Amino acid sequence: MLRYLVVRLLSAFPALLLGLIGLFVFRLLPSQSVWEERIDLLALEGGSYNAQRIQQEKIRIRKELGLDLPVFYLSLQSAALPAALPPGMPDVQKEWVKKICLLTGQPDKALQLVSALQAQSFSAWVVEEDELPWQRVRSSVSGNDSASSSKILSLVNELEASSQQWRAFLPAVYWNGSGNQFHLWFSQLLHGDLGMSWKNRERVLDVISRALSNTIVFTVPAIILIFLSAYWLVIGLSQLGARAKALADQVIYFFDLVPLFGWALLAMILFASGSVFSWFPSHISASSLNGMSFLSRSFWPYVLPVAILWISTLPYITKHIDNAFQKSADLPFVFMSRARGLSEHVIKKRYRLRYSLLPAITLFGEYLLAVVSGALVVEVLFSIQGVGMLLTQSVGAQDYPVVTGIILLLILVRMLSYLITDLLYYWFDPRIRLSNQ
Repeated sequence: MLRYLVVRLLSAFPALLLGLIGLFVFRLLPSQSVWEERIDLLALEGGSYNAQRIQQEKIRIRKELGLDLPVFYLSLQSAALPAALPPGMPDVQKEWVKKICLLTGQPDKALQLVSALQAQSFSAWVVEEDELPWQRVRSSVSGNDSASSSKILSLVNELEASSQQWRAFLPAVYWNGSGNQFHLWFSQLLHGDLGMSWKNRERVLDVISRALSNTIVFTVPAIILIFLSAYWLVIGLSQLGARAKALADQVIYFFDLVPLFGWALLAMILFASGSVFSWFPSHISASSLNGMSFLSRSFWPYVLPVAILWISTLPYITKHIDNAFQKSADLPFVFMSRARGLSEHVIKKRYRLRYSLLPAITLFGEYLLAVVSGALVVEVLFSIQGVGMLLTQSVGAQDYPVVTGIILLLILVRMLSYLITDLLYYWFDPRIRLSNQ
């Protein structure tokens, strides 16, 4: 069994690696709100700032977040562009260098020209669409006989005379080594570090852990209650007569048609709004959770969220188990058990019901994800600062490190559900144990 589990974990590693690469690509999405918020904070500090200071602040933030590094080990771009630009170069100068390189195909000389222009405090970097970049360069150094001006004119003449514009249409692959964003991010991930939140500058692991404790406190009891209730409900249905069983099936079918959002609204109106009853709080504020450990919290505010998850998922699981239970009545092992003289009660609980749990175990991962997605709705309705609420807020704030951390958590939960499914199959199905032996 241990060997089987190890093989299953190793077989899941390629899929996990591909998922990590996909998450990293998602992490590279631009986050304009982060720049705007940090620049607004800079303004509130009392300093008068201009476009140049804003540009410097953007460069500093990019370096702080590691966004100034290449994206991956390999980078594909035009052969006319330089492999790397000097760190800290303003965006307007980068665009100017890019235009020069695409026109001339000589990145080394273009960078030499930019360096010489920076030494002379050249400022006319913005180029009109129908204007060549070196026209303003010539006008700025004309009439100046200094050595630096002569060098600038010489570089301009060389770029014009020996243009290799055809290089702009050739691709080039550059090796960036370990100094890239993916290597840095993956190395931190292997050490259990998910990075820093772009919004509040906290460790992502701390942010998710705090939210996860608020989610676990009502989702785990709901999952346990759902499967225990389904088990005993199927036993109770098996003892009903034909007409009562048909009526119970219709009730279960009706309950299954009502979506979770409908049950949540109905529960809030009846038990939390004060219109009918006010037995439970209508929202669980963050202030009531701060400073509370996981074990010291009062469970009473979570009774209604647990009940909503329970009643919205129970009919679906019960239908699967009950259908398998009804089909098991004519299977050979049932006839063999009766021939051995076992009572119907023992056959139902020890054999038929155990066999009927196999379809539910197969779909355990789907049930688990359904409960997790339902928890998102519950957290929004009750203002629970859990993982679902954190995901919604992080997407709105474009805090992609937190978003990727939550998605990675969901991937791990899905993999864990598959592992639990295998273990439950091994426990409930004796044929698997016999085949292993």
